[in-house]
Amino acid sequence: MPPVILNLLIANGMMFFFKTFFAATTSGLIIKYMALWPMGTGAWVEGHPIYAGIVGGFFPWQILTYGFIHGNFTHILFNMLALWMFGREIELRWGSQRFAVFYFVCVIGAGLIQLLVGSI
Repeated sequence: MPPVILNLLIANGMMFFFKTFFAATTSGLIIKYMALWPMGTGAWVEGHPIYAGIVGGFFPWQILTYGFIHGNFTHILFNMLALWMFGREIELRWGSQRFAVFYFVCVIGAGLIQLLVGSI
């Protein structure tokens, strides 16, 4: 197992574990401070029954940390399956450093596009 893929699987699994099994103490904080919220507190989120009252607005680190937040077991299962199936081959071919840069550029780029589209 390539090291970057292994570490990403572990990091995502740990974050999902904390968000899911310690929901009473950490889930609200994880969602509030690590999920990617639009710049300024979105009124559309405040009306949502799950997120009402925990929206903290935008923080710069969320452009990276949102990539480790998953909604439910099916979400993380298929995301990690795709990461393992496709990422493993890319990391073996490109090398760990190049793959890690590619992965995080994609996460940050997708977050920036989401912020841009969400503000229109």
